[in-house]
Amino acid sequence: MSPLRMFLAKTAATRLIRISFSRPGLLENPAFLKLMERVFSAMALAYDRLWERMGTEAEILGPLAAGLSRVVSPPASVLDLACGTGLATFHVQRLYPQACIVAADLSERMLKVLWRKALGTEQRPLQRLCCHSGALPFGLSSFDLVLTQNAPPYLEEMVRVLRPGGTLLLAYSFVRAAAVREVIQKRCEGLGLAALEIVAAGPGMAVTARKSNEALP
Repeated sequence: MSPLRMFLAKTAATRLIRISFSRPGLLENPAFLKLMERVFSAMALAYDRLWERMGTEAEILGPLAAGLSRVVSPPASVLDLACGTGLATFHVQRLYPQACIVAADLSERMLKVLWRKALGTEQRPLQRLCCHSGALPFGLSSFDLVLTQNAPPYLEEMVRVLRPGGTLLLAYSFVRAAAVREVIQKRCEGLGLAALEIVAAGPGMAVTARKSNEALP
């Protein structure tokens, strides 16, 4: 990626992340959700090629890999929110081939692309779910690992469906970590999360935390 494109990508992502953590109510706005569904549905067929133009696989998935390296033990169940066409999903699947993985996204078109890609693998079948990340159809403490990559975080729902002792992971491929560290830390600590780590990884960053028994549902 050229220096100018990298600068623009990190500037835009940093601004969006700061807003999503400091003003989470905006993420529930019906107009915002409708816009996101339209935008990403329109991008579905070209989504993978767009990311290839943004950077190398190490740049795109580096923050995710950094976060996963902090997972204490292999999870039996994983929820990948705003999974898109599965850039993070398939990486997690290769790392944890025995895990039951649910790939969820607001766009049915994105999930169709993911499913076509999944059919070409010999890994354990994935489960697909078209839903809004802020209103998940799962009960309390359903997953050992809940993650999202390059998407607005619906932290309350992520914590609700995470099992005590499980890992919450947020990965962002392009961001100025120092500029958003404080707002992320404040929000996560307000949810009672433990072992919070915010680490720079290449041009991006990873956020990991564990759900304690005292964490908010």
